[in-house]
Amino acid sequence: ASSSASPSAKASSPHHRWEISFAVEGAEDAQITIGLSEDTEYEVFVNEESIGKMKTNLSGKLILSAELAEAAEVKVRIAK
Repeated sequence: ASSSASPSAKASSPHHRWEISFAVEGAEDAQITIGLSEDTEYEVFVNEESIGKMKTNLSGKLILSAELAEAAEVKVRIAK
């Protein structure tokens, strides 16, 4: 099974939070690994609903799952 993601990142002025958003699609659930700043907390949203805060490990990797079985596409947003 294959899944695809189309990322877009934006960082505004210093008064705004940094975030990245992308869509994931595929026939089966997907595990997503993304490289970010190490040992940093991010808030993760799936289809604009917060699934909580997650912290990257010491190498900056954040790992999350996207359930695609019931949806053709899942939108993911990660905000610092």
